[in-house]
Amino acid sequence: MKKDGSKAPHVVRVLCIKIGAALLCAALIGAALLYTYKQYEKYKFTALSALISSELMYCAELTTVKAVYSDVVTLKRRHVLGLAKSYSIVRYSGVIRAGIADMGGVTFTLGSDRTSVTVRLPSVQIIGNDISAMEVFDEYKNIFAPISSQEVFTEILAAKEKAEQSFIARGLLQDAELQSLLVVRRVLSAMGFKHIAVGFAE
Repeated sequence: MKKDGSKAPHVVRVLCIKIGAALLCAALIGAALLYTYKQYEKYKFTALSALISSELMYCAELTTVKAVYSDVVTLKRRHVLGLAKSYSIVRYSGVIRAGIADMGGVTFTLGSDRTSVTVRLPSVQIIGNDISAMEVFDEYKNIFAPISSQEVFTEILAAKEKAEQSFIARGLLQDAELQSLLVVRRVLSAMGFKHIAVGFAE
């Protein structure tokens, strides 16, 4: 009977050791799984952030509004008591582009649930104002009252600036802001985001 009694504590100890070892293994496995899960979540978060950067900054600039215009520039010159005269009438067309000049300035914050994102865009501006076509509509030259090509070019530059200011006064930049917000929202929505906040940096 004493032999059987002495074996009981040994059996209990072995059983406790086995249970403890099993619990320790379970805890280690759980910790490993939790660590793996957290690393996987971190990887997905980082990958999604990289994808957002890639999508939003794929283009160096974002042109959201284009305005086409045309104008006529007239130059006249008189010399020698008004007897010698020259004139040049040039018709040209231009394209004004407005939007975000540098998409590299975009900043964003990704929500921890990866379904929400907040984006801040650089301010919009006139990206370009280029001549798309030009022709001499009418011209008369007199060597005593010459009109140089530089004079014509200077006159066109002044007319371009005037056209640009006119479009700005009529709300071109506001239209560019609205379109920029819509474009970025569409991109983020297509990526699967449910909660999107887009605005301009102050």
